[in-house]
Amino acid sequence: METYNRVRQLANEHRLSIAEVERRAKLAPQTIGNWRRVNPSGEALGKVATVFNTTVDYLLGRTDNRMAITSDRPVDISDRTIELSFKNHTLTDRQRSDLSVYIKTMLETNYW
Repeated sequence: METYNRVRQLANEHRLSIAEVERRAKLAPQTIGNWRRVNPSGEALGKVATVFNTTVDYLLGRTDNRMAITSDRPVDISDRTIELSFKNHTLTDRQRSDLSVYIKTMLETNYW
């Protein structure tokens, strides 16, 4: 049920009907509606996550971080709306700042 609610919320925020989300994800009609009663397939979840540029983990309620980070899009680590983690530990603001300084130093000294 949580998955359905999250998809419904995202659809509302994007001003899309569930039917339109299904169409964009190339899913059969009523697929998402059925998620109120049955668990969705991994394939269907992946397609819906792609429509909203989010993660399957977000749709499943495993994280509240909506943003999907892909290798083709640069990420600004100073952007506090992006949750950074390392080995399942979310970085604090201080750790994020220290990481930024470390990376800046590495770039300035042509370490790479």
